[in-house]
Amino acid sequence: MISIKSTFDKIQSKQPAQGAISTLYNVVRDRGFTQDSITRAFTRLVPKEEYSSSERRAIIKDLTNVSNPLRTTR
Repeated sequence: MISIKSTFDKIQSKQPAQGAISTLYNVVRDRGFTQDSITRAFTRLVPKEEYSSSERRAIIKDLTNVSNPLRTTR
């Protein structure tokens, strides 16, 4: 599995105007990363200026939910 950072860096180089949070969203979407992996990547890759400390937990929860969507059966 390609790492979060390498995919993040590739997207950021192609679209430098895109914010770090939205880039990370695109990286983890439907890829099944654990909350721990997403939290570490968020801490390393997203500048603190892009979010307030009170939003951090909610953003990581949303990223985890996007990475691991609910499975539905028919």
